[in-house]
Amino acid sequence: MGKTAQIEDDIHATWGAFMMIFRTSYNSRYTYYLLNDSITKNKGLFSTSTINQLTNSMLGNIYVNFELDISEQEKIARYLDTKVGEIDQKVSLIEKKIERYQLLKKSIINKVVTKGLHPEAPLKDSQVSWLGQIPQHWVSIRNKDMMLITDN
Repeated sequence: MGKTAQIEDDIHATWGAFMMIFRTSYNSRYTYYLLNDSITKNKGLFSTSTINQLTNSMLGNIYVNFELDISEQEKIARYLDTKVGEIDQKVSLIEKKIERYQLLKKSIINKVVTKGLHPEAPLKDSQVSWLGQIPQHWVSIRNKDMMLITDN
């Protein structure tokens, strides 16, 4: 809903339902940023309790502040491309860190719930193939033997 894409080439394609094609004679990158910003700011106009929709009429009636000078549009677009690119790069690095921390979290949980807090504790075979060895003073039991499992 309200997602935009910029296509520079003249392509021959079939467009799906609930899609609009927006063409401009102004700087396409500038109008791309402008369109994204205006849709984001006006989401409340087309978000309903039933089916969200953004019609041609609704889009056409949204006011925007528009720079008429093409050379200034190009400068704005280049500036935004640079800044947005830098931010996207930082976001990507943060997302990679988040993924690594999530893996670390899973690893720590797995290690502690299968081996305990004392890695030097003597181990024994758990009799469960995927579990391997467990601390000698632990027992292997089924979930249903340690908790009540219900369908609701």
